[in-house]
Amino acid sequence: MAVICYHAKTPLVWSLAQVVSSVWLTSALSMPTTVDVALKGAESFAWSQWGPGPREARAPVEVPEYKEGYTPDLSRPFIVRGLLHGDRVLDSWTAEFFEQPPVGDLVVDFFSDARRFDTVPDARAPLMDIIRNITAGGPQKIGTEMVFRRFPELLHNLNTTWLQEVFQYRFDSSQIGQTLTMPLFYARGLPGLTTRTDLHCEPIGNAMLMVSGSKRWLMLPPSQSSWLRPQVAPDGRAYVYATLDPTDPALQALERYEVLVEAGDMLWVPPWTWHRVDYIPAVAALSVSLFHFRALEFLMNNPLFALSLWPNLLKEALGLKMQ
Repeated sequence: MAVICYHAKTPLVWSLAQVVSSVWLTSALSMPTTVDVALKGAESFAWSQWGPGPREARAPVEVPEYKEGYTPDLSRPFIVRGLLHGDRVLDSWTAEFFEQPPVGDLVVDFFSDARRFDTVPDARAPLMDIIRNITAGGPQKIGTEMVFRRFPELLHNLNTTWLQEVFQYRFDSSQIGQTLTMPLFYARGLPGLTTRTDLHCEPIGNAMLMVSGSKRWLMLPPSQSSWLRPQVAPDGRAYVYATLDPTDPALQALERYEVLVEAGDMLWVPPWTWHRVDYIPAVAALSVSLFHFRALEFLMNNPLFALSLWPNLLKEALGLKMQ
């Protein structure tokens, strides 16, 4: 019994530190230095007890491709090549379209330089201005749900029949802002530099639609979480990010998937699956994600994270945190 209690202590200490931090950041009170030090100490204790993880390098796992007769396992990533070919979204959800009024007039938050490690957007401007800068070769990145929240009728351009059959979810504009979130992502890879979205995981399922360009994805299953030095998002949103240095060779020893996603493809990213996205040099890539809540996978894929994220989930459910 003592051994069981000891091993249970580590995740509980980590979870308590995350919950206290999240709740405290909701209030208008500043966190005393002593409390901040104590929480960071608890977090570091958990990371040290989880250990460094495996050290022997291993090859990445191949992402299964959906083909005739393939029965998808929704607990693991898979890719559907060319799903959007022939769908009108490839012609209607373009950078040029999102640049035009009235959509282009929408003021959104964005990352002024996606080459930096940054979990929180640091700038705000009309969508049309950001798109023009990115298209011209700028290092900015858009990752905003506000476009489809403000213009939910845009979802009508997408044929959702196959998606609804596979995921058993009604992808309908009436669900946007409730159990469905549709972030728009747009950035350009720069030669010799890395424009990216850093390693993180989320409590929702993500059917990622690659509209134009291409992006390289690195994904790790929830079972690898403890070795990534996880921390709940400091901006109050419902996700967990990895504080492990992305250049650390330890990453090459963990179970992981690597895949290049191209225009017209759909990539399935299950709840709590870690992912990092790298943009290809000189390629402007636009994608739209169908973030939707899946209760069973939310609870089963990573019970510890499901327990620890409730303050930030509540903030998003109440509309207090959006991006």
